[in-house]
Amino acid sequence: MLQMISGFWVSRAIHAAAKLGIADYLVDVGGGQGSLVTSILKAYPTVKGIIFDIPTVMEEAKSCLQAQGFADR
Repeated sequence: MLQMISGFWVSRAIHAAAKLGIADYLVDVGGGQGSLVTSILKAYPTVKGIIFDIPTVMEEAKSCLQAQGFADR
């Protein structure tokens, strides 16, 4: 439960930074398939995202980002 609450506030803080224009890049370490990054990229077209994870997960993330049209961001 604590992780869910903390994840909620982290997500809100990232969205706020993007909305205010103080974040050009989002780096998600341990980003999995990129669900947080894609939600930010959908909402804020000028933001670019970087995901770091283990190689097998990165392949999945790459496929997910390409499928959603975010491979170039």
